Amino acid sequence: MKHSFFLFLLLYCTTCVAQRTITGNVSDTDGEAILGVTIAIKDSAIGVVSDFDGNYSIVASIEDVLVFSYAGFEPQEILVGSQNTIHVVLEEDLTTVHAIVHYYQKTFEVSTSYGFNYNTVGLGIYKSIWHPLYIDLNASISSDFNINKKFEFSLSRSLSVKSFYFKVGLNHEQADFNFNNFKKNELFFKKNIGRNRDPFQYLKIKLGQLKIQNIELNEHDLGAGIELRKRLISGLYLNSAYTYWNGINEVELKGDYNIRYNWIINVRYHHISNYEEVSLGISYNLRNW
Repeated sequence: MKHSFFLFLLLYCTTCVAQRTITGNVSDTDGEAILGVTIAIKDSAIGVVSDFDGNYSIVASIEDVLVFSYAGFEPQEILVGSQNTIHVVLEEDLTTVHAIVHYYQKTFEVSTSYGFNYNTVGLGIYKSIWHPLYIDLNASISSDFNINKKFEFSLSRSLSVKSFYFKVGLNHEQADFNFNNFKKNELFFKKNIGRNRDPFQYLKIKLGQLKIQNIELNEHDLGAGIELRKRLISGLYLNSAYTYWNGINEVELKGDYNIRYNWIINVRYHHISNYEEVSLGISYNLRNW
């Protein structure tokens, strides 16, 4: 019994030593703290983001390698080893620092919008949850406070297979407009196609089911689609998406422009069957939430 207790104590202490909290600060060569630096454990989906003062905290093991990356700077990889505190100074990447000016790291974002065709006012929330779930949540609702309303919700998670990083997720969207309605549920696969310092460019493949009811239709259809997001110029991104629902075409276009640090203005066009909406919105990114 005594031997079992000491064996348990030894294993427990070994685990405590191997897995511990690493803290530190990230700054540039001028000594200025850098907000929004991604600190990730290499070959895993675990990561955190530095706060306004450049500070971070992450749970890691002795053999883990921390990867520090941020727009316009050279990434660094550091073996944890016996260190409890790791301070990092990032150096500018002269090949990209001029090309990426308006990049921002989304962690918590609040948005508002106005739909012109159905006179709707909308509110949206995006939240990136790291430890222990490592998921992204996105929800929005809009209404004219009468008969027209729309709700959208998506959930996604980062995964990796042999250093191949991607996201999988679910999206639900439903709308009631002029006594017509549609509901759709989609499973999607998303892969970043931008460089590590500009991850907001991606390719998304979608599979789903659409239920649509109006004067002319009452259908349940399966469909597949594709979405591409690319940076046109510094700070300006364009999403273009197309989904085919067994005879019904869905087209969605969206433009985002980072107008000032945390402020993003966006325009969206969405057409599916006899639903067609153009909306204008603005969002604010609370980086350290």
